[in-house]
Amino acid sequence: MTERNSNESLEKRLQQLEEEISSLPEDEKRRVRYVSEKFGWEWNKDKEEGYVETPQDKIFFREYGLDFIRKGRDILVVGDRGLADTIRELLKDYKHVVKFFGTRPAANLALSVSRCGTIICNYGFDESGRKEDSFLSRVKKNNESISTMVVAGPEERIAGSMKGVDEILQGPLSESAKQAVEQINLRLIMHDVFQKKQEIQNRKTNIYKPQPTIPSNEYADLLKSTPKDLEEALSPSFDFGEEQPQPVAHAEAVYPGAASGKIYSNFRRAARAVAKGEKVIMYVSDLNNLNIGEIKMLRQAEGIIFEKYSSLSHHVIDFMSAGVPIIKMSSTSQDPKEFVFGEFALKEGKPISFDGLTGDIYACEYATKPAQFPPEHEKADSGRKPITDFEKTTHQCDEVLERRIRIMLNASDIKAMEDGRRFGVYEIGLVRTEDILKQKQANIEAYGAYLLTLLSIKSGKRCGRARSKMKRKFRRTQSSAFYDLMKYQEGKRIQIRLLDPPLNEFFDEAVIDEIASKLPSVEKEVAQKFKELVNNPQAQRELRGVGIARDYPEIYEAQIDALFSAWAKLQKEKKEGDKDIDLKIFIPYVHNPSEVEDIKTMAERLNNEKYGGMIRYDLGVTLETFGGTLTAHKMIEMGIRHFTFGTNDLFPMIDNADRNTQGEAYVERDGKLVIKNPAILEALKGCLQRMASAGVSREEYEVGISGEMNPVKLDSLAEIIPALDYVSASRPAQVPGLKLKLAQIYLSKYAGKPV
Repeated sequence: MTERNSNESLEKRLQQLEEEISSLPEDEKRRVRYVSEKFGWEWNKDKEEGYVETPQDKIFFREYGLDFIRKGRDILVVGDRGLADTIRELLKDYKHVVKFFGTRPAANLALSVSRCGTIICNYGFDESGRKEDSFLSRVKKNNESISTMVVAGPEERIAGSMKGVDEILQGPLSESAKQAVEQINLRLIMHDVFQKKQEIQNRKTNIYKPQPTIPSNEYADLLKSTPKDLEEALSPSFDFGEEQPQPVAHAEAVYPGAASGKIYSNFRRAARAVAKGEKVIMYVSDLNNLNIGEIKMLRQAEGIIFEKYSSLSHHVIDFMSAGVPIIKMSSTSQDPKEFVFGEFALKEGKPISFDGLTGDIYACEYATKPAQFPPEHEKADSGRKPITDFEKTTHQCDEVLERRIRIMLNASDIKAMEDGRRFGVYEIGLVRTEDILKQKQANIEAYGAYLLTLLSIKSGKRCGRARSKMKRKFRRTQSSAFYDLMKYQEGKRIQIRLLDPPLNEFFDEAVIDEIASKLPSVEKEVAQKFKELVNNPQAQRELRGVGIARDYPEIYEAQIDALFSAWAKLQKEKKEGDKDIDLKIFIPYVHNPSEVEDIKTMAERLNNEKYGGMIRYDLGVTLETFGGTLTAHKMIEMGIRHFTFGTNDLFPMIDNADRNTQGEAYVERDGKLVIKNPAILEALKGCLQRMASAGVSREEYEVGISGEMNPVKLDSLAEIIPALDYVSASRPAQVPGLKLKLAQIYLSKYAGKPV
């Protein structure tokens, strides 16, 4: 046959196949196109540049797709584990209909399952054509019927297979065996499957997701800005009028904003001043020695001066989220009613002002003006060009970060979510459910009453009716809040973390007495035991995060039930075109995979028994402990696909420090501040590498980072920033600074080269 006739024959066959595909029902037609084109493209895409798919290729893959649909049968892969893994990767979107037998003895099993429509194998003969095993011999012996066999492997292996098959077809066969063998439609893929296997393996063990190349020159101006410039635009400032006063002392700036009022260290006197309508600046020597009432008082202050502080303390993070300006400065006075800052001295109750951005302290009260937030991000996105330097900077940051890393937001109320959207952040990376409790005293009391009831039962008391009542009450405090948050998101992503902080952040002895007085079924010794738990540092650690589920599983069950209830209610209210709620439930403070398995089982049981399996959700894990980072890859093997590094707990733990005292977390190296302990970066890298070796493609799971983020942390972690899917900001005003620092990391370290 001449080349021309051969080409015409191929084109004719291809045309027949296309017509056959076109005549199929629409859904089958789509499947044929998908299976054939996906399979063909994946196998050929890595050939040298300029490769054009031949008519033979097209015919093979169209026939392959038609066979897949016509037979309605599974694909059976017979071969070594490498081939099985390769095919699984290539057809991952159809893995629910593909069976794999990845060991050599599986050839015998394959031939006993002759109902399979297609068998793909990469062995049977060596390069010389010598039979290696009994695969085709079994075909000959047992009269097995196979519709299509694909031989995949290096070219020399395929050549040997062709020679061996020819020998079998031409050799002495019984008539029945000959008929069976003649039904084999042999297809050869001239492709080095082992090279493909290695590429896939590399992709699986790489901690980085594929990313576009960073532009090298387009955004040079971004490198000249600093996050502090953006913080200044987003912080309340002084309105000094025409004459700028001179500061009388200088402190360490902690959280930006202008604060002005009368200074107090005595909380009772400060509370009386607030009751009179006065503005108060609080001086605090040690945050860890304060009770719950004094912590609440600090949230009402115009500003706080800490003698010592930890930026990772839950309470300090709460103050920052509320926008309270903070500085660090020690008074040298021995008199508790007098303050001496440097050469400046003043009595308690006298006026003072400070700037939390610069650390400057002023000798009297000054008027302040609120932060000037930029115009809403949505308006800028609608086509209007950025008009201010602030807008230009943030929009350029968005362009650099697009398709590289996402910014999410920690938010536990709709106000924070609204502010986040003004900066272009619509995904919520962390809802702290403890913050929902802290929003109302009634919520804390409901939680405390439920705990007291459970503790009574654990102590041998009979409180069945009270237990059910307290559980319903606690669940309601959660469900209504979850409903509001998820409804506001309108299908946009929201990641809700189950309860985490220790009990002493909710309760002290006075609060426990108040709650117990309303529960006649709770005896005094139970209330006393609760106080001991709250005051016991060991118990505080053990009842962190998932430790709650170990001792009091009903609490997490009630929270998950509240989440499912809110999701189901929103699903019923959904209108045509509305998105489903993208709910991700995060398990905090995990030490080992068995803890995750317990919560996974709990959620599945609740979903199936109470909601008929209708709730669509994903479980995630916050990596905040040594055990969590060392075993995250095991959690991937369990099916968990969402992770975030919780830096507020994890970093001090690696550094052998207490997050409430923290100490010096940063040091200066090469002229800039960095995380003091290099082991922190190594621990995160090690965790990411173990996760990448879990046998799941990097595109199939997510890893973010959250906590009290700042430019120093991000700079110190620059090596792994491209390995992360997102960074979650602690509060809305932090978003622009984080965007800028992340953009600068990409531009300065990865410009002009792929990650």
